[in-house]
Amino acid sequence: MTSDLRNRLLLLLVLPLCLLAMAGVWLDYRSADDAANRHDQRLLRLLPALSDSVLAPAIRDNEPPLLLLAPPVEDFLRQNAGFSGYSVRDPSGKLLLGDDWVHSAVPTTQAPEFHSVEFGGVTYRVAVQRGRTGAGELVVALADGSDPRQQWAQQLLLRVLLPNLVLVAAAALAIHWAVGRAFKPLVDLAEAVEDRSPRDLSPIDEAASPAEVRPLVHSLNRLFALVNAQAEGQRRFVADAAHQLRTPLAGLQAQVEAWAMMAKA
Repeated sequence: MTSDLRNRLLLLLVLPLCLLAMAGVWLDYRSADDAANRHDQRLLRLLPALSDSVLAPAIRDNEPPLLLLAPPVEDFLRQNAGFSGYSVRDPSGKLLLGDDWVHSAVPTTQAPEFHSVEFGGVTYRVAVQRGRTGAGELVVALADGSDPRQQWAQQLLLRVLLPNLVLVAAAALAIHWAVGRAFKPLVDLAEAVEDRSPRDLSPIDEAASPAEVRPLVHSLNRLFALVNAQAEGQRRFVADAAHQLRTPLAGLQAQVEAWAMMAKA
C-alpha cells in the first residue's frame, strides 16, 4: 500500500518538475537565441567595415593587398582576443590576409552568409560576404567564438539538466521517507491486529495509538465489542440448552435405575 502511494506521489511530483524543466530550457533557449540574433547583427554590421579596410591591391606580385583595419573591426578583434578572427580571400578562395582557419564556401552572391567552424575545440560563428573592396572583388569573413548558442549548449547540462535531476532525486527520497513515516502508525496497527489471537477480542488501547489512527482504532474496538457480544450470546445459548437437556436426561436415568432395582428384587 505504502509503495503504491509512494509511486503515485512521485509521479504527481515528477511530471510537474519535468514540465517546469522543459519550460526553463525553452525560456533559456529563447534568451540565448535573442542574444545570438543580436550577435549576428553585430557581425553583419562589421563586414562592410572589414571590406572598407582593404584599401588597395598588392603593390607587388605575391604580396597581400594593402589593409588598414577599421576601428570597429580592430576593437572587435581586440575585445575578443583568442576567440575571434578574420580572413580576406580572393574569389577562388585563396587566403590573402588574416587567419587561415576562418574559412567557408565562397559565396556565389553578395548576400551575407553564416557558417560554423570548429577550431581549437571552439565552435565559431563565421559571417562571410563577397563584395567590392579597394583591391577589387574579394571575400571577407569574421569569426566569433563567443556565440551565445555555443555557450547555451555548453551550459545546458550544468544550468538546467543537472539541477533538475538533483531536484527529482531529492524529491523521490523525501517522498519515500515522508510516506514511510506518515504511514508507520497504520502499518504498526495492521501488524498488531494480524498478530492477535482469533479469540482475542479485547479492545485496542486508543490512548497508546497515534492521533492519526484513533478513529480507525475506535471503529475496530466497536467491531470487536459487537463480535464479542455475539459470541457471548452464543455461549450463553449453548450453556442454557445444555442445562435444559441435562435435566430430563438425569430424570430418565434415575427412572431407569429404579426399574432395574425393582426387577432385581
